[in-house]
Amino acid sequence: MLPILPLKAVCMPGELLNVEITESRYQKLIERCMKNTGELAVVFCSDYKNELRALCNVGCLAKITHCNVCPSGVFEITLEGLKRFRFNGTEPKLDIYYASEVCFLDDIMDISENDPLLQDVTQAYKVYIRKLTSFDKELVPEVILENIYFDNVYKLLNDISMPWEKKQQGVEINSIKKRLEHILSCLQFEVDMLSFVIEKSAEGELTLKSSQTLN
Repeated sequence: MLPILPLKAVCMPGELLNVEITESRYQKLIERCMKNTGELAVVFCSDYKNELRALCNVGCLAKITHCNVCPSGVFEITLEGLKRFRFNGTEPKLDIYYASEVCFLDDIMDISENDPLLQDVTQAYKVYIRKLTSFDKELVPEVILENIYFDNVYKLLNDISMPWEKKQQGVEINSIKKRLEHILSCLQFEVDMLSFVIEKSAEGELTLKSSQTLN
């Protein structure tokens, strides 16, 4: 069985996730994992107060690649996502955490490399990066994708600044084509939101300049 680490963040295969662990029982879980394989089940949880009910059914097997204990007692860990899974059921362990048997999930490769959807997503991503750069350069990913392929879909999903719930929806989709369609919809929404915010910001600056000129 795999120990479960609930987070208000989504871990994805092939991606790194930096997390701070402040709760003592999960610090104990991390210590136990580090003494063994370092692997655990990372699952998105929207409500820590109702942890078991709020756990999503699909998560990601992850490996702890780095752990630093701060003077304050906070654990700073880095998780490497390995493979998606679905829960088979949860059980309490040592009155510290929950654990579960899991069923690993495979991506369904139901799209060809020439599918126009890949180009549509690539173009939408480029527009998104331009808008994000205009809005706040610090939010722009360190590595910008040139083209979208099957092997960088998770990075794309990870890089988009959108609610964790939307990222989780993308992780739960087995079909590569449907996952790309979900990402395209998210990109278009984020571009519209950024365009609106940038436009309103420009209008505000123009109003302020006009007011200063009149004064």
